[in-house]
Amino acid sequence: MGLYLPYRKNKARDFVGHPSQDLRRLKNDFELIYTHRKGPFIVASDLNDEHHVIPAPLSELGANGTRLVDPFAGMSPKTFEQDWLSRRQFTLDYLYLSESLAGRVVSKRGGITDFPTAFGISDHAPLLVEAKI
Repeated sequence: MGLYLPYRKNKARDFVGHPSQDLRRLKNDFELIYTHRKGPFIVASDLNDEHHVIPAPLSELGANGTRLVDPFAGMSPKTFEQDWLSRRQFTLDYLYLSESLAGRVVSKRGGITDFPTAFGISDHAPLLVEAKI
């Protein structure tokens, strides 16, 4: 499942919504998609917010052996560079995998450390996981 949650603005360009609000509102949709899947599940996301754990609407999916896990847990690869005011880097992009798939990961790379030229192409750096299937 690909997931992009932007900050929303009204016509006057005032912020009217935060990505985390949308994440909570989409919980029922996530549950439907997850329930009707035919195999392992991958969530590739630009959440436009920093999360130190898998957000509840996603972490609550599944049961034993089918829950989502973060293959980059504890690493927090910097995937976004703010280019206004002062330059700062953040982790705003995430990749979550079903436990069964996460157990098959053989390599992972992500963020500006592993892709040093990424910000020359985009304001986001990729996350890459290789799994043996």
